[in-house]
Amino acid sequence: MANKGRNINDGELSLWGRFIEGINPLHKSKTNTSNPSPTQKKQTHTQSRKASPPLAPTSHPIQKPQQNLDRRTLTKLKSGKMDIEGRIDLHGKTQDQAYHALKGFLTSAFAQQKRCVLVITGKGGRHKQEDVFSSIPQGQGVLKTRLPDWLSTSPLNDIVLRHEPAQAKHGGGGAFYIYLKRQRTA
Repeated sequence: MANKGRNINDGELSLWGRFIEGINPLHKSKTNTSNPSPTQKKQTHTQSRKASPPLAPTSHPIQKPQQNLDRRTLTKLKSGKMDIEGRIDLHGKTQDQAYHALKGFLTSAFAQQKRCVLVITGKGGRHKQEDVFSSIPQGQGVLKTRLPDWLSTSPLNDIVLRHEPAQAKHGGGGAFYIYLKRQRTA
């Protein structure tokens, strides 16, 4: 059989070696040298389907679209003309620290019936070390990239109505306006 792919260089082989270094197989594969009959294939397929465990939840949550605001409110939010009732700066925090600080801040703001707050994440991109296994594009801030994910998952998606990038006067690409839902009175 001819090799139809391109040649792999030493750097790629080294990278692949580092990637698979700590990987262990889940189970040993049993190779069968004889070809099973169509009946045996059908039985094996049926048995494996019955024996398979339920699927685990995915690591990436299903993101629901941001809820719409009326045109006037959305225009005020995007243009930075809405009163900012609180702000938090997440600079210098790890992802875990930033998430917990954000969650506490937004929960508190929601309890105080605030509607528009400013979250400053920073623009990021100062670290030039390349991480091959990161899902975040190089030159983009980790917190800036993760914030929309955090806002679209529980429990924050229960209190956040919409988020928009901030205007330059409020931090530009390194900040977000967060518009909180109105509390329901029972």
